[in-house]
Amino acid sequence: MPKRITVKQPINRYRDANFTKRNGSYKQGTKLTVKGYTYSHATSLTKSGTKRLVVSGGYVTANKQFVKIYYK
Repeated sequence: MPKRITVKQPINRYRDANFTKRNGSYKQGTKLTVKGYTYSHATSLTKSGTKRLVVSGGYVTANKQFVKIYYK
């Protein structure tokens, strides 16, 4: 499981894993501690999910174009 991330490009923080309501943002270079991860549309049988990281205050993307992930 990821322990920390560093933001490569400005990203938004969202209220839920499906990114329906934005509740903050992070600038490039911000370092965040990861509490866990989940997938969008986790209970859907018809939609495939995208990995989301749980941080303090909400969810952010796990896309490697936007964040650098540290496992130690």
